Amino acid sequence: YNANPASLGCALEAFSRMPVRGRKIAVIADMLELGGKGEILHRKAGEDLARSGIDFIVGIGSLSHIACDQALSEGFNPQAVRKCSSILDARNFIRGLAKKGDTVLLKGSRGMRLEEIFR
Repeated sequence: YNANPASLGCALEAFSRMPVRGRKIAVIADMLELGGKGEILHRKAGEDLARSGIDFIVGIGSLSHIACDQALSEGFNPQAVRKCSSILDARNFIRGLAKKGDTVLLKGSRGMRLEEIFR
């Protein structure tokens, strides 16, 4: 229902072990209500993303963009990261990205309205 660093870490760990036919696409949105630790915790999330074995990262929101940047600095493929400015931008991008057999993980705070990705 909501996101925090521990739940994101667990979700990425489970997602990395999940057998899929296609690619693993992680759509992450800001983890809200982290106070002054928001930036550093999103950097840690970027480190986790870089090591997770996923194929593509889509970030929505300024804090998630920090996580994307951190994943890139950890060596994640720059061609496999997209920073979106809104849910609509992400929805349009994912519709062109996802193919049959791909698996998509959605993770972010409830306030980011990730359910609207698939409307």
